[in-house]
Amino acid sequence: MSEIRMLAATGMLGSGFREETLKRAVDSILQELRAFQEAGPSDEELRDARDFLVGSLAVRLETTGGIAQMLADIELFDLGLDYVTRYPGIIRGVDRDAPGGGLPPHSRR
Repeated sequence: MSEIRMLAATGMLGSGFREETLKRAVDSILQELRAFQEAGPSDEELRDARDFLVGSLAVRLETTGGIAQMLADIELFDLGLDYVTRYPGIIRGVDRDAPGGGLPPHSRR
C-alpha cells in the first residue's frame, strides 16, 4: 500500500492506493490539481468549504489535542491570541476575487 499524506501547512495532499495503481493515481491527482489551479473552485464549492471550515471549528476545539493543535498553529503562524474569534470572519471573507481564490501561495504555482 502506498500513501501520500495531507499536510495543510505545506499544501501536500494524501491518498492511499495499491502499488500497481501508483502512476495512474498520481496522474489523476495532478490532473485534478491543474484543473483546479486554472478554474478555481465553483461558487458552490467555495460556499461549502467556507461553511464546513466555520462550522467545524467548535468540533476541532472539543479535545485537548485539538486545542493544543490550534495553539501550536497560532504560535507557528503568528496569528494572534484573538485568532479563534477572528477565524469565522477570515474564512467568510475568502472569495474568488482574493489572490489565488484564498489558496496559499505555494499551491498557485
